[in-house]
Amino acid sequence: SNNLKFEPAGTYIISSSMFKVSTAGNITASNMEITQATIRGGTAANWIGHSSALSFIGGGTYNVITGSSFNSVIGSGGNNTISASSDFSSILSGMSCSIWGNSDRSFIGAGYNNHIMSSSNMSFIGAGDTNRILYASQSAIVAGQYNRIEGGIDSPQSSLEAAFKSKYSFIGGGNSNKIYKGEGNTIVSGVFNKISGSNWAYNTGLAGDWQKECTIGGGSTNQIYGALQYWNTITGGYGNKMYGTKNAGYGMQIITSTISGGISNSIYTTNTNGVQITACGIAAGSSSV
Repeated sequence: SNNLKFEPAGTYIISSSMFKVSTAGNITASNMEITQATIRGGTAANWIGHSSALSFIGGGTYNVITGSSFNSVIGSGGNNTISASSDFSSILSGMSCSIWGNSDRSFIGAGYNNHIMSSSNMSFIGAGDTNRILYASQSAIVAGQYNRIEGGIDSPQSSLEAAFKSKYSFIGGGNSNKIYKGEGNTIVSGVFNKISGSNWAYNTGLAGDWQKECTIGGGSTNQIYGALQYWNTITGGYGNKMYGTKNAGYGMQIITSTISGGISNSIYTTNTNGVQITACGIAAGSSSV
């Protein structure tokens, strides 16, 4: 076999290095250089696949790096996975977290059941529980629970796939906040807040809704969705909305508008092409534009 065995326990001199093997089978060295190595620590249930060269698992159990995910790291924890060509990615610790599906150079710090997947390159989840980044490159969820940044591939033309990736988006924390099909959007915190585009308008081949660089600061159940929306802001409050009827084509737009707070305020368009609302503002209270 190709196994190297040191018996009995003692000190062995190999080249200029001093190796010591204990009765428990532990090896220490005074000076050693290892090149082109894949290192796996922790229990025997940890695994680094042969195609994931130059990767490292520090400890824990049932942690796996596989599927050509070379130069990747799992520090510790349990049931964590880096797979499917997610090169140069890291999971520091946690439980049942994963980075997979060509999500290169991505990072999960800790937490439970957090996932970065499906071409979400250079993305980040700090910690929390059941947070997910999907089809959203260069996006981040810092912490919280059940927060999601998601793109999708439901276009009739695969060449337009990139238009429905929720790239450059950010959720700071909170619970059950969602950014769906847009670009450069931000939810700072809060509960059940949503910035959302919709599916394709199949009769035109164009996107029915598209949200770009919109912000929800906090609060609960605030929504920016429908129509084509750019640079709009809801700072906080409850149940505030900027919206239009979905799948209405490129004619409906809400641009540079603001709801500063309050309850159930609305800025909206109807199902008519050519409508544009620009630079509207609701300071607080309860009203509509």
